[in-house]
Amino acid sequence: MSLPGLSAGTGRPYGTALVLLAAMSVVPGIGTVTGPLVGLASLFLGVQLALGRPEPWLPAWLSRRVASAERGSRFSTWIQERCRPIMHLAPPRFPDRLAGLTVAWSSLLLILPLAFVPLGNTIPSLSVGLVGAGLLAGRGPLGWLGLLLSGGYSLVLVLLGETLFLAAQALIRRLT
Repeated sequence: MSLPGLSAGTGRPYGTALVLLAAMSVVPGIGTVTGPLVGLASLFLGVQLALGRPEPWLPAWLSRRVASAERGSRFSTWIQERCRPIMHLAPPRFPDRLAGLTVAWSSLLLILPLAFVPLGNTIPSLSVGLVGAGLLAGRGPLGWLGLLLSGGYSLVLVLLGETLFLAAQALIRRLT
């Protein structure tokens, strides 16, 4: 099943679905509730994209609820118009498999219960949305930006985890 009106093999069906999913959890506060569900759905799409599927497979019950071809085309045009000023800044193509891996990793971060981290669900959602917008527009700058955002956020989480670990070790040493 393909998303209506969007040609397979161009990344556009994935882009549309990823941007719509990311929009549901990018707002701080709302993302804590919707993050795990959106994360699972975008992980499902990211793995398919990384495996090289030309179009996403959706369950039959979900495929009946997909928007019309006209609405998908209008949304695609709207995204492309907003992205036009930065299209010349990076290579013209973001590899689909790398996009899939970026989406899958960001989705895993989105699923994690990171309520104590400021913008814990917003940044992975934004990364998924940027990669999706890059696929939708057929240009790489947004995909590369999503990859950098996901990598930077991962680095922040590692540093935060290391800091918490060292602080806990120091506290235990002090108490004993």
